[in-house]
Formats: sequence, structure tokens, C-alpha cells
Amino acid sequence: MRRVVDAYRKAYPPPTDIAPYTFAGYDCAMILISAIKRAIDANGGRIPTRRQVVEAMAKAPPLNGVTGSYSFDPFGDAVSPMMSIYRVDNGRWAFWKNIDARPG
Repeated sequence: MRRVVDAYRKAYPPPTDIAPYTFAGYDCAMILISAIKRAIDANGGRIPTRRQVVEAMAKAPPLNGVTGSYSFDPFGDAVSPMMSIYRVDNGRWAFWKNIDARPG
């Protein structure tokens, strides 16, 4: 991850341009782009329906992103969803903890 952050800072100065979810957002975009591409290919090059994209997500191989590895269940939901919890500390938002967001 450090290598990615350093390369990003070099390409897009100043370093304050990196928001807390810059790289998570990048991974999310790449996951969706990959699923949409697979859905288009499976649909003979035509624009897919939302359902076809969800089906493509469900059939996706594990994807290695900048922030980690991601995989999806047969419904297109993340296998190991995680949530970050923030709280107000001295009048500012501060990271508190991550939680496992799987149902049950």
C-alpha cells in the first residue's frame, strides 16, 4: 500500500489531495468496472441490465485491489464486509474502529 500512496502523491501533488477513502473509492470503481465489462461481454456487447451486472458481480473471481482482496457471494454481496466507525473527538471526526458487517 505504501508504494501505491507514494506513486499517487508523486503523480498528484500536493499530498493533502488524498482523502480518507481515496483508495477504497478506487477499488470500488475497479470492482464495478470489471463487473460491467463482464456483463457487457456476456450480453453480446450490448448494454447490460442492472441484474446482469449484479450476476457478473456474483460470479467475479476474488479481486485484489489497492486496499485488499474482495470476493462476492451468489447475490453479489461482499463476503467479508467491513465498516469503519468514526466519532467526534474534540469537535472533529476521528476514526474509532472497524467492525465486521456480516449479517448474523
